[in-house]
Amino acid sequence: MKIYAKALVVVAVLALLTGCASSSKSGTNPSATPTATVSPASLICQPSQLQIQMGVGDAAMGTVGYAGMGFKNISTSTCTLTGYPALQMLDANGANIPTFSLHIAPYAAPAGSKSTATLAPGQVAKFDMQFHSQTGYGNLSCPTSAKVAFTAPGDTAPVTIAWKLQPYGGSTIQTLRCGEIKVSPIYSN
Repeated sequence: MKIYAKALVVVAVLALLTGCASSSKSGTNPSATPTATVSPASLICQPSQLQIQMGVGDAAMGTVGYAGMGFKNISTSTCTLTGYPALQMLDANGANIPTFSLHIAPYAAPAGSKSTATLAPGQVAKFDMQFHSQTGYGNLSCPTSAKVAFTAPGDTAPVTIAWKLQPYGGSTIQTLRCGEIKVSPIYSN
């Protein structure tokens, strides 16, 4: 039994020495932390890289819709957008007007569209938006914006354009909620 135990100890010591020798010869450091490489396509688009592109507007039965609104990459770098844009209506002085964004599915996205848009320079990530017009709300009136600030998903600073919107919301006169705008997530072809 003593010979068996001694042989086992010798084999274990040899295995440890062999393992140490092979790791030092390979030149790797097992405690090193791997680093991630960030490619330009994985960077979130910044407001300075983007310009708002107007979509195609249409109205029917008290609903106004804009299909294919877009964030156009006007920079020389590739960037990425994913998620829902944020909207804020502003008055002529730049003060906020109550704005309520509700999320909807895109209704103008072509089949096979992707929900993440990697934008090379000049490309556009699209989204759809819609809101109720005054139809059905009697003599009640909601404020009209002078500008609209669009914040791309993942950003904190908006891209602002001059645009007069007067969205109504709620399903009846009694539940009127001015400034209600439905917006889809970003999509690309």
